[in-house]
Amino acid sequence: MHFLTTLEKLKKLDQVDPQELLEFYDNLSPISINSLIGRWEAQGFNTQHPLQHEMDAGKRWYGKEFIDSETVYPLLCWDSDFKSINAYDAPLFFRTQQLHITTKAQARLRILEHRGKSSATMIYDTIPMHDMMRKVDEDHILGLMERKGMDGRMFFTMKKTN
Repeated sequence: MHFLTTLEKLKKLDQVDPQELLEFYDNLSPISINSLIGRWEAQGFNTQHPLQHEMDAGKRWYGKEFIDSETVYPLLCWDSDFKSINAYDAPLFFRTQQLHITTKAQARLRILEHRGKSSATMIYDTIPMHDMMRKVDEDHILGLMERKGMDGRMFFTMKKTN
């Protein structure tokens, strides 16, 4: 319960020091691929990371969906009327910052070692980016995204919705 309390406090801050999030991440336990299966609602942290602004634009980012280890929808967003959630083309979004609906899964899950722990990691199919996950509790995770060629890390949290 201690980790969830810490997460909730961090989520309420207007701005979070990335080093504080990294220390919190390092204290969390690894998470298995099977524990990620389902739909997750995401929320970013304001660490001044350049991608965070893009993800929060219009407050349409919903989260991610993990069907199985080979079928992952990394970018779920609300439609323009905030009535339904659709999967969007993540590689195109990260190149152009424009949303285009897709039916194709665009990532997969693997167990990779990161900062001394082996945990579920989402690997994008066509862009050099990974989202490493750590377990806060059964229904909450802390994620850390790194992209080749981009400085810093983007942190996010997700809550399981199904």
